[in-house]
Amino acid sequence: MALRRLILAFGIVAALIIAGGAALFLWAARDKALEDNEARLSELAAVLAEQTARSIGQIDSILLGLVPEVARLAALPRAAAEPALHQTLAARARVPQLQSVVVFDRGGRSFASSEELPIRLVDVSDRAYFDAHRARPGAGLELETLQRSRVTGLPSITLSRSAADPRGELAGLATAFVDVEYFRDLYRAFDLGPEGGVALYRSDGTLVLGAGTEDELPLLAAQARPPATGGIRITRLGAPEPERVVAAAALPDLPLTIAVKSTPAFALRKWRNDALAAGTFGALAAGFVLALAVAINLRLQSDARLRARVQESADRLDAVVQSAMDAIITVDTDRRIVLFNAAAERIFGCPAAAALGDTLDRFIPERFRAAHRAHVERFAATGDTARRMSMQTMLWALRADGTEFPIEASISQASAGGRELLTVILRDISRRVKAEADAREAHEQLRELSVAMAEVREAERTRIARELHDELGQALTGLTMDVELLKRLLPVGRADLLERTAAMQALLSDTIATTRRISADLRPLVLDDLGLAAAAEWLVESVGERAGLVCDLEIDPACAGLGEPHASALFRIMQESLTNIVRHAAAREVEIRLARLGEEAVLSVRDDGVGMGEEARAKPRSFGLRGISERVILLGGSVEITSAPGAGTVLVARIPLAAASRKAA
Repeated sequence: MALRRLILAFGIVAALIIAGGAALFLWAARDKALEDNEARLSELAAVLAEQTARSIGQIDSILLGLVPEVARLAALPRAAAEPALHQTLAARARVPQLQSVVVFDRGGRSFASSEELPIRLVDVSDRAYFDAHRARPGAGLELETLQRSRVTGLPSITLSRSAADPRGELAGLATAFVDVEYFRDLYRAFDLGPEGGVALYRSDGTLVLGAGTEDELPLLAAQARPPATGGIRITRLGAPEPERVVAAAALPDLPLTIAVKSTPAFALRKWRNDALAAGTFGALAAGFVLALAVAINLRLQSDARLRARVQESADRLDAVVQSAMDAIITVDTDRRIVLFNAAAERIFGCPAAAALGDTLDRFIPERFRAAHRAHVERFAATGDTARRMSMQTMLWALRADGTEFPIEASISQASAGGRELLTVILRDISRRVKAEADAREAHEQLRELSVAMAEVREAERTRIARELHDELGQALTGLTMDVELLKRLLPVGRADLLERTAAMQALLSDTIATTRRISADLRPLVLDDLGLAAAAEWLVESVGERAGLVCDLEIDPACAGLGEPHASALFRIMQESLTNIVRHAAAREVEIRLARLGEEAVLSVRDDGVGMGEEARAKPRSFGLRGISERVILLGGSVEITSAPGAGTVLVARIPLAAASRKAA
């Protein structure tokens, strides 16, 4: 009996110990789950605040860069300023969180846009942010909450900065329309439960945007309490047990706060399953199982912490991969896709569920598949961990709808779970390729226009010079003859009239000389009448006589008969070079050589002057050297200037003649 009582007492005590231990364990696990949930919310709030601030800061940097352009071009006519601004806006609006960038004038009307020309004309003078800029031009960044953009017609957040004119009045404003779906996708990447959510709101509690149950987002913005001085503030709502937990973090340098909400019920979903299993196991355990139950409990507790860390790391890595702006695709050794992030879904127009398990050939044009497969196999065999793909040629990819587009990509390999994985990170460069092609075309058109303008200018100079030489020269010569006749007809005794006619003759002689000099400066007629060689000799002789220079001129007979526009360009380069030498070089001797080397005319001008350093060439108003470079570049040539202080200067201009030969033919 005593033994049975002892055994019964032992059993009761063992049962009580097991029950009490199980209850204490479950309660501690519950508190730990709630603490981990709050820590996760705090970390998530900090990460989202930093990411959101970085994205908004990137847009604000674009606006800050545009404010000087807005101030500079605001005074210009719309037709002159809009194309220049459009190129600038289109180049800077290539970030995924931007719908478009628009410049509005002082009246609130759209002035230029990153959208395709012609832009959509809208008026924002009734918007609150426009009133704020009109009241305080250039004061800072203005942010307006979620609304439908009048420019794109899509829901967006408006960021704007203004420029002030010299009078301190509003000159215009640069406005960015931010894609709210970019931030919502970022906020939805984290699992907060059916009643969880993320809200971004202003300091006055006004909701900007959020992700979660739509009717609870304004309430979340009102309930969250931002931290007073940095850090994270946790708010527990409900009594006696909190029904919601909110972590709030202020965005650095912005009047915004982000709030992340979850519920204890969602945080305890795993704990409930563990509690049921542990309670059932404890009820069936006996005294013999007590020690084993405690050991198992400790092991489970350790495993739970390890699983939480692993899950947290996996969630963080998945969030980073899914929020990346570049497409990330991972394939196994059979080139079957095992990872396809959100950016890849957007770029290829294919959901991840449809891409996973398929081969990479699905997204490569058929004509490139064999070469791409060989490239990947070679890379896998090298053992390199990373490499840029196809540095020399452009890569092409294939969207789900069958359209091809250019990309740039890099490939890396790593081992995971005992198998080799290859990861490709790629970016759609369609806009950049198109912009480069447009820039090349525009550059070529400007070059052709400049050549035509130079030819017209030279022709006009020729016409004016010839009229000065022929018309005005003949008129002045006739006047000289008339004055000479008048002088002969005057009475011998009229010394005053003879003196006056002598002065008139001297003035006419000076005027004739001035007319000839102006005519020669505009366009020496010897260049048209006798050719480049004779014009160069005349130029060298006249400059040598005026400046006391010893000039050595040598012209290849193959270049002596060059026609337009090459003859004029080479003559003007000689003329400008000699002018620079006379003004700045303090030289005594100059050597000029013009020769034909293959299909190029090569002009070299060497002096023994004081030379010049790099700072002299970079002077803002060094128009002589710039004029020489511009003339050569317009003809498709190149200029090389070698000089150093005290060592003289050598200018070598190379102008291709093949184009001229084809044109003459």
